[in-house]
Amino acid sequence: MDVISQEVLDRLSRSGVSELVLITLKDRLPSKLQSDTPLVQATRNLLRSAKVSHAGDTDFEIVRKPYSTFFDALRPMPDRDFYAEAQKKFGTNCHIAGGWTETGGCLILMRSEREDDHSKPQLEAMKEAAEQLPADRPGFIALQFNEVSSADLARPHLRERSALLCNYLFHATPADHVAGVYICAFGALSIDADAAAYPAIVISNPRFKFDGHGLPFRVGVSDAAFAKLVNASNMDTRAKPKRMERSGRQRNQR
Repeated sequence: MDVISQEVLDRLSRSGVSELVLITLKDRLPSKLQSDTPLVQATRNLLRSAKVSHAGDTDFEIVRKPYSTFFDALRPMPDRDFYAEAQKKFGTNCHIAGGWTETGGCLILMRSEREDDHSKPQLEAMKEAAEQLPADRPGFIALQFNEVSSADLARPHLRERSALLCNYLFHATPADHVAGVYICAFGALSIDADAAAYPAIVISNPRFKFDGHGLPFRVGVSDAAFAKLVNASNMDTRAKPKRMERSGRQRNQR
C-alpha cells in the first residue's frame, strides 16, 4: 500500500488520532495498487479529510471507524499476533498497513469478498528469481510466506498448489539451472540445544542440469514424520518459538 503511505504518515503525525480505515473490495485483492485508480484516490481523500468517514464505488467501500470499534485497545504487539487477531475479525483475505505511536495510530485494513489467489504473483516472483540466478551455475529459490503457518506446510492443498506452480516454472521457462524451490513459513523458527531452523518443503526440479549430489534439501523425511514435526502441539508459530525434541530427523531438512 505504498501509494497511500504519505497520507498514512500524515495521519500518524497528528496527536490523538486512533482510527482504522476498513476497505472492502468486491473482487480479489490486487497484487499492486495503482495510484490513479478510483480506489486509491478515494482512500487518499478520506485520509486527508478528518470530516470524511465513508466513501465507495461499485467495486469497493471505505469506512473510517475509531480503532476501539474493532479492537479492545490500541497497543503495540508483534505484527504476526496482530495479523492473527485481524483475521479472526475480518477473515483470512485481508491485508494491513499503517502503524501507531505513543499518542495514537492509523491502520489501513483491506479485505476482499473473494478468496485471494496468490498464484500469479508467486509465479512471477519465481520467474524473476530464476532470471537473476546465473544460468551457468546451480542455484535454488527460497520462498517465505507471512500468511502460512508451519502446520500448513503439511497440508495437501498447499503442497499440490506449490508443486503445480513450481513445475510450470521448471518445464515452461528457462529454469534448468534451478535445483528446486524451498518454501517455508515466516516466524516458524524452531530452536533446540545447538541449532535454529525453519521447517520447509522443497519442490525439486526434475530438469536440473547440474549434479545434484550433496544438495542438503535432496535428503528428506517421510510425510508422517514431517507432519509430526510441524504439529501445533510441537510448534505454535503464533507464539514464542518452542524447543522441539529431536527424533532422528534429518537436521539439514527442517
